[in-house]
Amino acid sequence: MSIDLLVAQVPEVTLWLALVAAFGAGAALIGLLALYQMARLGLLARSYRRLAAKREAEIHQLRNLPLGAEASGAKALAEVEPSGAREAGGGG
Repeated sequence: MSIDLLVAQVPEVTLWLALVAAFGAGAALIGLLALYQMARLGLLARSYRRLAAKREAEIHQLRNLPLGAEASGAKALAEVEPSGAREAGGGG
Protein backbone atom coordinates (compact mmCIF):
# COMPACT_ATOMS: atom_id res chain seq x y z
CA MET A 1 0.00 0.00 0.00
CA SER A 2 1.34 3.46 -0.85
CA ILE A 3 0.44 6.64 1.05
CA ASP A 4 -0.28 9.79 -0.90
CA LEU A 5 0.63 12.96 1.02
CA LEU A 6 -0.41 16.08 -0.89
CA VAL A 7 3.20 17.03 -1.65
CA ALA A 8 4.78 13.57 -1.71
CA GLN A 9 4.02 9.89 -1.97
CA VAL A 10 5.37 7.18 0.32
CA PRO A 11 5.66 3.90 -1.61
CA GLU A 12 4.84 0.48 -0.20
CA VAL A 13 4.15 0.90 3.52
CA THR A 14 2.41 -1.82 5.49
CA LEU A 15 -0.94 -0.90 7.00
CA TRP A 16 0.12 -1.53 10.59
CA LEU A 17 3.16 0.74 10.20
CA ALA A 18 1.01 3.54 8.76
CA LEU A 19 -1.49 3.20 11.62
CA VAL A 20 1.24 3.21 14.29
CA ALA A 21 2.87 6.26 12.69
CA ALA A 22 -0.45 8.12 12.53
CA PHE A 23 -1.20 7.24 16.16
CA GLY A 24 2.29 8.37 17.23
CA ALA A 25 1.98 11.66 15.32
CA GLY A 26 -1.42 12.34 16.89
CA ALA A 27 -0.17 11.48 20.37
CA ALA A 28 2.86 13.76 19.94
CA LEU A 29 0.66 16.63 18.77
CA ILE A 30 -1.75 16.21 21.68
CA GLY A 31 1.20 15.97 24.07
CA LEU A 32 2.64 19.25 22.80
CA LEU A 33 -0.72 20.97 23.13
CA ALA A 34 -1.14 19.61 26.66
CA LEU A 35 2.31 20.87 27.66
CA TYR A 36 1.47 24.31 26.29
CA GLN A 37 -1.81 24.40 28.23
CA MET A 38 -0.14 23.21 31.43
CA ALA A 39 2.55 25.89 31.15
CA ARG A 40 -0.02 28.60 30.43
CA LEU A 41 -2.25 27.54 33.33
CA GLY A 42 0.76 27.30 35.64
CA LEU A 43 1.75 30.87 34.85
CA LEU A 44 -1.84 32.03 35.31
CA ALA A 45 -2.08 30.25 38.67
CA ARG A 46 1.18 31.89 39.76
CA SER A 47 -0.15 35.34 38.89
CA TYR A 48 -3.37 34.60 40.82
CA ARG A 49 -1.37 33.42 43.83
CA ARG A 50 0.64 36.67 43.76
CA LEU A 51 -2.54 38.72 43.48
CA ALA A 52 -4.14 36.81 46.37
CA ALA A 53 -1.05 37.36 48.50
CA LYS A 54 -1.19 41.10 47.77
CA ARG A 55 -4.88 41.21 48.69
CA GLU A 56 -4.27 39.27 51.91
CA ALA A 57 -1.47 41.65 52.86
CA GLU A 58 -3.78 44.59 52.18
CA ILE A 59 -6.52 43.04 54.35
CA HIS A 60 -3.99 42.38 57.11
CA GLN A 61 -2.84 46.01 56.91
CA LEU A 62 -6.43 47.27 57.06
CA ARG A 63 -7.21 45.04 60.05
CA ASN A 64 -4.29 46.53 61.94
CA LEU A 65 -5.30 50.17 61.48
CA PRO A 66 -5.75 52.12 64.69
CA LEU A 67 -9.39 52.67 65.56
CA GLY A 68 -8.89 55.47 68.12
CA ALA A 69 -9.53 58.40 65.76
CA GLU A 70 -12.50 56.77 64.03
CA ALA A 71 -14.13 55.69 67.31
CA SER A 72 -13.89 59.13 68.89
CA GLY A 73 -15.11 60.72 65.65
CA ALA A 74 -18.09 58.39 65.52
CA LYS A 75 -18.90 59.11 69.17
CA ALA A 76 -18.78 62.84 68.56
CA LEU A 77 -20.99 62.45 65.49
CA ALA A 78 -23.53 60.41 67.49
CA GLU A 79 -23.69 63.13 70.13
CA VAL A 80 -24.23 65.90 67.58
CA GLU A 81 -26.91 64.18 65.48
CA PRO A 82 -29.63 63.65 68.10
CA SER A 83 -29.37 67.19 69.42
CA GLY A 84 -29.53 68.57 65.87
CA ALA A 85 -32.59 66.43 65.19
CA ARG A 86 -34.34 67.66 68.33
CA GLU A 87 -33.71 71.29 67.45
CA ALA A 88 -35.07 70.83 63.93
CA GLY A 89 -38.19 69.02 65.20
CA GLY A 90 -38.81 71.37 68.15
CA GLY A 91 -38.69 74.53 66.03
CA GLY A 92 -41.56 73.51 63.73
